[in-house]
Parts: sequence; structure tokens; C-alpha cells
Amino acid sequence: MNIYAPNYYGKFCCIADKCLHNCCIGWEIDIDSDTYEYYQTVGGSMGRRLADNIHSVDEVPCFRLGEDERCPFLNNKNLCDIISQLGEDKLCEICTDHPRYRNYYSSRTETGLGLCCEEAARIILTSEDKMRLTIIGEDDDIAIDDEEENAFFSFRQRAFDIMQDRSKTISERISRLCRDFDIIIPKKSGQEWSDLFRSLERLDEEWDMKLEMLRETSPTAPDSLENNPIPAEQLMIYFLYRHMTEGIYDGKMPQRMAFAIVSCCIIFAIADGICSGDAETLADVARMYSAEIEYSDENINKILEVL
Repeated sequence: MNIYAPNYYGKFCCIADKCLHNCCIGWEIDIDSDTYEYYQTVGGSMGRRLADNIHSVDEVPCFRLGEDERCPFLNNKNLCDIISQLGEDKLCEICTDHPRYRNYYSSRTETGLGLCCEEAARIILTSEDKMRLTIIGEDDDIAIDDEEENAFFSFRQRAFDIMQDRSKTISERISRLCRDFDIIIPKKSGQEWSDLFRSLERLDEEWDMKLEMLRETSPTAPDSLENNPIPAEQLMIYFLYRHMTEGIYDGKMPQRMAFAIVSCCIIFAIADGICSGDAETLADVARMYSAEIEYSDENINKILEVL
């Protein structure tokens, strides 16, 4: 079975100690069973460190976070001791994969880079070429042709084609997307959108401050969308690519496409309010939005209920 990824996928490389928002801080790190079994065989001082710093949460082994919720193997240079002492191939699955995500189909697997990583966000938002899916490898599963999935791929490609039509403005592309796919965006004021997002589970107090900026804006039509058409296009394609898949199973395809539009607009509106939507600010707001919203099924479902 072929594995597909966006054409910018291969550009990603973890920037390690240069990262300002380290994924080894503040995130619960589950350990897959194969890696856990290996860690139990490690001897010496590293074996003792592993034994002392792994505990179970709901019967799932995970690292015991330390002060400031740091992974116990993240050293004072913000580098990983497991990599330096055991090798990168000895990381647990979640550490190896992050920030990658996968969508599984009968005929293929699709993967991508998640916006919650600052380097991934930079790559996605600064890519000039239109996003295209490319084959990056194969797995051991047997591909099974599925008519429903084939219809979905054609359906999704139509949405991509509309959003990548650079002869039109971003607003024109979004309007056509809504018209052609029966997408309805609720008419809400900036304050109403702010209140909605502030009612969701939040990880970082700084995110609450960012949401306050929506109160004085028109977040579903920020001017910065038109001032930054390439990043806006890439962000829209990212959300469509990542989130439309679940619509096959839950019947909420229009709502999931609306989620893509609203997410893009909210990110641009906040970035515009901070610093007129410059590239660095935009990437940081996108990263924060992803961490706060995309990685919480509860938050996504509450937004879908409104859409």
C-alpha cells in the first residue's frame, strides 16, 4: 500500500534545541508497548533512569514529567538524553512520529506535518508551490480499492482545485467553496467567536489573551487573508487535507470543511491583530491554535456542533 504526503513533507527536520516551543515540555508522552519492553531491558545508569521516570496512567506507560512539565530526559541544553545515549531509533513511537499525523484508507495511507510544531508551521505557511500529494513509500498492508473512498478523493480534489485557483482572490475561493459544497458559516461577531473559543478547554493562558483580540475584529473576513494569499491558501489546504477524512465516517463533511474555513480565518484575524499578520506571528498563532484546538477531540467536536 502506498503512503502519500504533501510535497513539502520532506523538508521537515526537527530543530531540537533551537525550538522555542519544545514538544518535550507540557505534553504527556505515552510509550508504546514495544519501546516499553525495550526500555525494561536497558541496564546501567540509563536503565535506572528509565525505571525511575516511567509510570502508568490508565494502564498506559508514560514518562513522569518533571519541573515545568519537562520530559525527564530533556537535558539542560534542551536535547534528548535517550537519543544521545541510546540512539534516535530507541525513541518511543510518539516521539519518533511527532509532529506527523496519519489518515488511513483501504487503498492508501496519507501522512502530513502537524501545525502544532513551529518548524512544521513555518514550512507549511512559507511553501510557494501548490500542495500536491506525492508517494513517499510503501507499507506492508494490501491496498483494497474502495468506491466510496475513490469518490471522496475526487470530492476532496475538487475542493483543493477551488482553493488553489490563484486567478481568484482568497475570498472568492472561499465563497465558491461554500457555494459548491453547501457550507454555511454562522454569522457571529468577533465577540461571539471569542466567547465560543474561550469556552473550550485551554492549555495556555497566553491563548486566552490571543482570543481576546477577536472581540474587536470581523474574524470570518480578515483583510490579511487577501494580503497573504499564499499562506492563506496553504493553511486552508492543510485543514481540508487533515480534517475532511473524518467526514466520510461521521457524515459531517460540510461542517468539517466549515471548520477549515473558520480555523483559517480565526488564525489570520488574531495574527492581524498582533502585528498585521507578518509571517513569524502568523506561524506562531497557527502553532498555538493547532495545539489548543486540533489536538483536542472535545474542542473540535464542540466547534462542529456550532457549525
